[in-house]
Amino acid sequence: MVLCVLSVLGPLGTYVREQSNTAALQRKVAAAGEEKERLAGAVKRWDDPSFVGAQARDRLHYVLPGETGYVVLDLPDEPDDDSSPTVPVDDRDALAEVGDAPTAGHDDAWYGRLWTSVEAAGQR
Repeated sequence: MVLCVLSVLGPLGTYVREQSNTAALQRKVAAAGEEKERLAGAVKRWDDPSFVGAQARDRLHYVLPGETGYVVLDLPDEPDDDSSPTVPVDDRDALAEVGDAPTAGHDDAWYGRLWTSVEAAGQR
């Protein structure tokens, strides 16, 4: 009788471990499927011309014909009066939480990075 119980315990333990591993892998597959759906939704947003235009305006600082574009280079650290609240210029963490693409500040704009690389190349 003891021999019979011992011969069943080994395979039974293996079965329980494999079931646990299978459940963990199924949870990973479900999470990957949700991530895939979220990313597919983010890609699908690029099919909307108004979204593409908004991204071009925010990220590349493009303007429509007839508009005048402005880039503020020196933002004050403190507001002039105490009545206006301080608002962060570039809050990537808050934007990432709601799933929006981060807007580029003037330091991250393509022309800012280009000019920085030109200056760095001239110093060598």
